[in-house]
Amino acid sequence: MSAPERPDEQLSLIDVETVRPRDPREEARASATPKRRAKQATPPEPLAENEPVAQVIIASLVPHLDRVYDYAVPASMSRALPGTRVVVPFSGRSVDGFVVGRSASSEFGGSLQRLQRLVSPEVVAHPQILALARDLADRNASGVYEVLRQAIPGRHARAESRASDPEVAPRLAGDAALRRAALRAWAPYRGGVALCQRLANGESPRAAWSALPGFVTALPEYVLEAAGGAEAAAGDLFEAAADERAAAESDLVHWALAVAVAAAHTLASGRGVLVIVPEAKVLRQVEGIFAEALGAECCVSLEGEAAPEARYREFLRVSRGCARVALGTRSAIYAPVARLGLIAVWDDADENLTERLAPYAEVRDVAALRAQRENSALLYGGFARSLEVAHAVETQYLVAVGADREVIRRETPRVSALDDVVRQRNGVQTRVPQHAIRLVREALQTGPVLVQVPRGGFEPALRCAECGARGTCTACHGPLQHDAQGHLACRWCARPGTDFVCRECEGTVLRAAVVGVERTAQEIERMFPAARVKRSDAGGRVLGTVSGEPALVVATPGAEPYAEGGYAAALLLDGWSFLSRQELGAELAAVRRWLGAAALVRPARAGGQVILAADADEAPVQAVVRWAPEWFAEQQLRERETFSLPPFARLATVTGERESTEAFMRTVSLPDAAVALGPVEVAAPASPGAVRPATLQQFVLRVPAAESVALARALRLALRGQSALSGGLRTTQSRAAFSRGGFSSGGFSSGGFSRGGASRGDLRGAGYASTPTRVTGGGAEAGSRGVVQVRLDPPDLGA
Repeated sequence: MSAPERPDEQLSLIDVETVRPRDPREEARASATPKRRAKQATPPEPLAENEPVAQVIIASLVPHLDRVYDYAVPASMSRALPGTRVVVPFSGRSVDGFVVGRSASSEFGGSLQRLQRLVSPEVVAHPQILALARDLADRNASGVYEVLRQAIPGRHARAESRASDPEVAPRLAGDAALRRAALRAWAPYRGGVALCQRLANGESPRAAWSALPGFVTALPEYVLEAAGGAEAAAGDLFEAAADERAAAESDLVHWALAVAVAAAHTLASGRGVLVIVPEAKVLRQVEGIFAEALGAECCVSLEGEAAPEARYREFLRVSRGCARVALGTRSAIYAPVARLGLIAVWDDADENLTERLAPYAEVRDVAALRAQRENSALLYGGFARSLEVAHAVETQYLVAVGADREVIRRETPRVSALDDVVRQRNGVQTRVPQHAIRLVREALQTGPVLVQVPRGGFEPALRCAECGARGTCTACHGPLQHDAQGHLACRWCARPGTDFVCRECEGTVLRAAVVGVERTAQEIERMFPAARVKRSDAGGRVLGTVSGEPALVVATPGAEPYAEGGYAAALLLDGWSFLSRQELGAELAAVRRWLGAAALVRPARAGGQVILAADADEAPVQAVVRWAPEWFAEQQLRERETFSLPPFARLATVTGERESTEAFMRTVSLPDAAVALGPVEVAAPASPGAVRPATLQQFVLRVPAAESVALARALRLALRGQSALSGGLRTTQSRAAFSRGGFSSGGFSSGGFSRGGASRGDLRGAGYASTPTRVTGGGAEAGSRGVVQVRLDPPDLGA
């Protein structure tokens, strides 16, 4: 059959276009326009002559992308040394990264992508920090970049372009003056002076220090070599300090001075010092003492809340070796101090010293890892003792440094508890008994008085007056609260709670379950109308210091300000609210909070008194009354050993939707000694606007402490495997809230790894085999999207 003829319309159009006469102006324009030359291919830039291959860690939080990739180094980027920031092509886009190594060749057989840009030739990821990041990732089932983003502040070009000041040597005292300083600061403690001597000799001791409370006068002349003064004997230590206190214009915290003396001994051996404190208020105190003792020019202050330029400028002073002493809060534990000789951590159990982003590491554990890697001394100090430090002392990983009982009784305030008999008046239990009111009135004659309240707000928690059920909003099920004006509203959605009806007994009357700092301040003002009342809490204003004039300071835990010369007395209210919390470690946290407040009070020899409103028969209360935190920590250790709880075992929880958690548990290869408990149904943390909390599934994994690293590695491999199999499954870690966010699989194409460079396996030196992986854009399992939360308890110190 012959093919059909073409339509006449198309032929007619071609004919019309062909025969149409051209416009002379168009012909002139065409002749004047030069013909474009064929574009010639630009020859590629030659590679660097020396070590033309760079190993790069990319800025990605996806578990299976936590690898080292090979990239070619152009000659113009030869300054991309290990530790510098670069931009590299990865799966069709540009991503940031850190160069972690250079080599002459690559194990990848194909052609390598080139570095796109050298952000800065400044070395910020130093070798010791990279090694520490690998260790943390291995122990906490996380990624290396997750550690580096916390360890290295964001770049600020203006701060980087300015040259740092040359290194300023600290004002070190001579041998005789150092001995006098050590005697003044450390003679009250068994082994304290010997600790300083070992630091001066270049040794690296590890110690757990139970510090005494109290204040000392402004640094006297014996700290500096140029000053004279007679050497005080150990027996005359406290008498001399008491005499100096009377003539002093300003007071310094005793423990901070002791740390400064230990730092001076370390600097005398030619090594650097790193001091970590929980919060900025404490950092200000330490800064002043170190500046006066060693000179402000040789110290840097690294604070996470500082302005970006200031924070990066101070980081560069440490990174470039211009400062040998680094002081700071949580993130300063990664400061690249050269020749690190001492890491001192104050109050290691404070929640501010736990990172809120993956890998959720605690400063205590990071310090132990770093001290082991860099062979530096390690000093944990505090008024209380954490369970992890107590176990490290028991296993002889740390040496205990503390005072004798006679010294403790003399240098700590007198603490008494309000048991149920004392708190009864006319058959009614009172919040502040009459004899406590008399004590406060007497103490106000000589100085300020501290009142500690466990909670902020006015009435932050309400319960049904009939059955005691928690008062919740009828719209979002959030907690109801009263403000200072007496208005009832939901804490989440701010809806008025006037239509409250109890879901248990249908009652409509609410009572206060917890009294907050606002209402307490009002009650205190009515009790003491002639006294001046000050508040210090996160809801209002956190005070750093208060004067030594008579006043009542009402504060929440952690917001207690320092008082010049110390508080004359302290009243610690509502102790039952600490002890009634249903969480592991609540009693230890209560002891730490109470001792932290009591340590701000004058010692017993100066008339300082503390009243704790809690049952005197409770063991945590006895630990405070006797000022024996070590005894209570040892008691808690024995209980946890009986039930195989941390630190004698390491626990991990796997939480998520049923399909996600079951798939994860089928993937993970647990150690032989691991015990898997569950699954059990748990409620996800409620969020504002949620009608009802979602039900999730949870597995609990338990291994002996010796198998903690093996468990972390197994979980890390499983997280990476699940992430690689399905772009729709996001695996995260969280210590605080359950994340409901999904993972977008866009941007990764099949074969993305070969386009971005060569995979070098699971980080050199981490102990894994090289297992190149290809990333897909979702795959067959992309439809079953879910979130798996993996939480690891802190590892045992020294493990």
